[in-house]
Amino acid sequence: MRSIFTAIFACCLLVLASPAAAREVRVGIYDNPPKIYQDEQGRPTGLLIDLLQGIADGAGWTLTYTRCHWQDCLDALRGGQIDLLPDVAYSETRAQDFDFHATPALISWSQIYRRQDLRILNYLDLKDKRIAVLDGSIQETFLNEVLNNFSLPHQMVKTDSIDQAFALVVAGQADVAVASHFYGDHHAGKNGLVETPIIFSPSRLHFATAKGQNAELLTQIETQLSAWQADSNSVYFRILQKWRWPAASASLPAYVWWALAGLLAALAVILLINRWLRREIDKKTATLTSSEARFRGVFDNISEAIFVHDRATGELLQVNRRMCEMYGCSEADALRAHAAKFSSNLPPYTHDEAAEFLRLAVEEGPQIFEWQARRLDSGKTFWVEVSLRAICLAGRDCILAVVRDIGERKAVEQELAGYRENLEQMVEQRTRELEKSRAEAVQLARVKSEFLANMSHEIRTPLNGVLGFAHLGRERTQDDKLQYMFDRIVESGKLLQRVIDDILDYSKIDAGKLKIEALAFDPHELMTSTLEMVRERAESKGLHLFLVPNAEIHQCIGDALRFQQVLLNLLSNAIKFTESGSISVTLRLLPGELECSVEDTGIGIEPENLARLFRPFEQADSSTTRRFGGTGLGLTISARLIELMGGRITVDSQPGQGSRFTVYLPCPHDQAAASPTKSPPPAQPPADDPSLRGLSILVVEDDAVNRQVVAEMLKEIGVHVDLAENGQLALDRVLERGAQTYDLVLMDVMMPVMDGYTACRRLHEIDPNLPVVGQTALAQEDERRACLAAGMLDRVTKPIDPAALFAAIRRHARPERHTD
Repeated sequence: MRSIFTAIFACCLLVLASPAAAREVRVGIYDNPPKIYQDEQGRPTGLLIDLLQGIADGAGWTLTYTRCHWQDCLDALRGGQIDLLPDVAYSETRAQDFDFHATPALISWSQIYRRQDLRILNYLDLKDKRIAVLDGSIQETFLNEVLNNFSLPHQMVKTDSIDQAFALVVAGQADVAVASHFYGDHHAGKNGLVETPIIFSPSRLHFATAKGQNAELLTQIETQLSAWQADSNSVYFRILQKWRWPAASASLPAYVWWALAGLLAALAVILLINRWLRREIDKKTATLTSSEARFRGVFDNISEAIFVHDRATGELLQVNRRMCEMYGCSEADALRAHAAKFSSNLPPYTHDEAAEFLRLAVEEGPQIFEWQARRLDSGKTFWVEVSLRAICLAGRDCILAVVRDIGERKAVEQELAGYRENLEQMVEQRTRELEKSRAEAVQLARVKSEFLANMSHEIRTPLNGVLGFAHLGRERTQDDKLQYMFDRIVESGKLLQRVIDDILDYSKIDAGKLKIEALAFDPHELMTSTLEMVRERAESKGLHLFLVPNAEIHQCIGDALRFQQVLLNLLSNAIKFTESGSISVTLRLLPGELECSVEDTGIGIEPENLARLFRPFEQADSSTTRRFGGTGLGLTISARLIELMGGRITVDSQPGQGSRFTVYLPCPHDQAAASPTKSPPPAQPPADDPSLRGLSILVVEDDAVNRQVVAEMLKEIGVHVDLAENGQLALDRVLERGAQTYDLVLMDVMMPVMDGYTACRRLHEIDPNLPVVGQTALAQEDERRACLAAGMLDRVTKPIDPAALFAAIRRHARPERHTD
């Protein structure tokens, strides 16, 4: 044994004694422990420094070190200030500026380390985070590209060393730090940092020289590394063991060499060391396996399909779970298939088009495009969005593809495209339909208006005769029985007139042509007059009718006529549906509004019928129509009138106990409290006013019955009457007897031969001062305006109320012809 040691020692002396041409090699050094750094005494040390020193010893180099930051080291190497730089990860971009030896010195990967209070599980968790990273490193470039592709905002905090990156995280000036696993395994725990599952950028680490310079250095390094890595017992693996487990000692105690206590003791020591080393290797292997599992968990749980294939051959190297789900295959089937099988290969989605996108991804950078893909299980094609990027993985040029299923989006786009194509045609068709509907609606409204006007005219004309003769009969008989009959005829006629008026009012409201006045009126006075209008009817049924006054209310602003119409309808209904008891009207002043209630003790309304109460042409119960009569429009018109006046109407009813209808109208307190100046109503002379006697009136009426009714009414009060059947005969009569013969012309509007409008204009050509008062069965406001436009001074509507007729004659007859 001693002779073997002696021989080895002699050989070493011979080697050391042999002359060699020493070469000075300038080496850049920066801090990235444990691979390369300066110790506390400023001496270069680290795993790569030990390897380089071993190579230098064998090649006869003299190593001189220049300390610099990483980016400065790269610039110094590029500019020729240093000859060699350790710990340079190979990339195609760097290969443009530097030369590398073929056999890597180390294989490494990068990992992200976090503070203990942060939760970082995947790239998405890096959103809005501050990332401390070595300036100019491959890690910086890779992370920027990944996070930008995911549109994740972030901040790169660039550092000059890995130590500085970890220090920034500890100081709270950064959230995470990026380091190689060599550095992180040794320093993360010391700084209170925790590794994350984010592992990336597997790298081959080399010694690099400037492009085209110092090729002999790389040749010597390649030769030595190849030889070392081929021998598992070489110094290369001893150096790795030394720096991967710094607590272990790579050498045996010195006393072993001098005390050969026996072969058994030496073998025991070797076995113990070997067992310890295996245990440490198993721990590191478990750590690597755990890291790989974490990486695989993240990789498989990304929502997009991801696969990596060899750029040259198309062989798939890596796929995730989502890719297998999307393309209908197992991981094993996917890895056995060529990348081209996952494309539909239908124009323009052919292999040639795919090759062009691959070329662009390599030459110009990442490519994003839409593609038609194919499932392996069914052959079904579907739409995807593909993002291609050229990467280097384990020394192979590869393509990373990220694929998103956009089938639903494409279906929506196609549907929208179809809508766009047909939109103009649909718009034109719909426009034509709307124009047709509008024309039909206009025509329907016109027909409806004409029908109602004609219906009103045709009913009012004979009704005028009925009521006229009933009125005359009532006045001319002293027989109580006949007077009672004539009174019933008048009541029935007025009921029919009420039905006609309701229908016309509803038509006006429905067409939006009813105008609402806004004038001051006294609610008490209005209530009193309204009650007097129905008092006789109530008392005839034995009902007690009374008003509950309110001294606080003096006036309100609104349409008194329409308000009275509503109250009259409510009172009429109360009388109609109440057999015994009372009907009360109550006025109250609420904040900002007037409350008027009409309450009865009648039959009441069932709860299920209340919702239909204000619908047109309906009553609470159809049986009430047969029993009490009515159109079912009264409450509808009342509700609409109150709405037009800005108010509302409500009902509260109990079957068999009665009903209470309440009207609310806007009435501010300043309006309610004011006392309007009341002007006395104009004096209404009695019907047999002597001032009407002796007048000469021309009655123009085509209906014989109505001519006779009007003539008899006028003769009753001492008026001289001439008759004409149409407008032409009226003209002839005036021309024959002279315009001054007549104090007034009572002119029907609708007549054969010549209508009343034309006749009025022709009469005024003869005598502009001849008073003409129209009489018509058309009660609409348009008809009144037409009469005035033709030159008539006023209009009375059929059925003619004698009092209204006599009042119009008093107002408009020639005053100089009146006889006292």
